[in-house]
Amino acid sequence: MLLLAEDQALQGGIDVSAGAWSLWGEVDQAVVRRVEGRVHEHLAHVHGTLRVDTSRVTFLDSAGLRLLWSAVGQVGRVVIVGLSPAARDLLELTGTIDMFEVRPES
Repeated sequence: MLLLAEDQALQGGIDVSAGAWSLWGEVDQAVVRRVEGRVHEHLAHVHGTLRVDTSRVTFLDSAGLRLLWSAVGQVGRVVIVGLSPAARDLLELTGTIDMFEVRPES
């Protein structure tokens, strides 16, 4: 299922599938605000581990980080694959990278 911010469709979004998210483009407050309810509904059906691919993320702000934190709170284990430089920068800057299991493959 593809979740996009309606007015940000060409700038960023989150693709959701069974047990996985694929974030792409600019994942900012506008994107998160539009998809947050549907993403949390998806998390209710994830058991064990959520796989999050950030390889196509060009920008991640605190709203995107908050969404990742909430995933940890709901499912317990979040594995980030394909950590983009933009996502790595925010996770390292905020000291939250150790909250996630990071794997190089996408």
